[in-house]
Amino acid sequence: MKIGIVGLGLIGASIAKSLKINTSHVVFGIDKNHDINIKAKITRVIDDILEGDLLSRCEVIFLALNPKEAIDYLKNNAEKINEDCIVLDCCGTKQYVSAEASEIAKERGFTFIGTDPLAGGVQSGFENSKHKLFEGCDVVVTTQNDAPLLALEKVSKLLTQIGFANIEMSTPREHDRITAYTTQLMRIVASALVKSETAAEHIGFSDLNFENMTRDAALDEKVWAELFLENRENILTELEALIKRLREYETAMKNNSETEMLRLLKEGREKKEYIDNKKEYLWK
Repeated sequence: MKIGIVGLGLIGASIAKSLKINTSHVVFGIDKNHDINIKAKITRVIDDILEGDLLSRCEVIFLALNPKEAIDYLKNNAEKINEDCIVLDCCGTKQYVSAEASEIAKERGFTFIGTDPLAGGVQSGFENSKHKLFEGCDVVVTTQNDAPLLALEKVSKLLTQIGFANIEMSTPREHDRITAYTTQLMRIVASALVKSETAAEHIGFSDLNFENMTRDAALDEKVWAELFLENRENILTELEALIKRLREYETAMKNNSETEMLRLLKEGREKKEYIDNKKEYLWK
């Protein structure tokens, strides 16, 4: 199978490396940085640069770009994509991309399916890509309920070959609502937490809990600002609720109320235990 990858950053290049090592698929790739294109070809991360008529020969195309870049690319290249092709995006938000891309796909005749690889980290770029990036990770697949079953089966098999351990089906709306809490809110909290004056003095006084809470502050602001603002309604819902809950802890401390603090901490422990038990049940 001939596979195209647009964007050879951390996600796109890691997909390419995984495909080259784990499958016999032919991989074409392209990045807006010409030097990365040359490096990817010389190091055999890709078989060839995705240009000329190669796009029309692809059976699957991954758009490893930011939402606006992904839609711009589709608008500018839709006529080159053949009708039997499946186009997948790898964006962290789904409603905007899915709505725009689905319309383009309908006009041109190809199939669009959204994906969100739940992998990566604070490091980005081609130089940090690796073929094992997705091993054991989850990936969310979103559709507008009009994707052919054969296309979904093909995509599921391909994602498994790349290394994903679990494929979670969702809708674009549900994806954005839930990841506002699980992914995006956590990065905002990390960014705010590390701005404390005390943060600069933490060396020798902190453990892995501090590192785990603050590592996401070292994000690429150009990538995440777009995602945060695009999903702002869902994030604001979670952010406002979090601030309200934190106020309860603040009030308990101001009132020096051990009873109230015990209640709040007990609620948190019990909620965590409930979530962990539910997860264990679902994964049996």
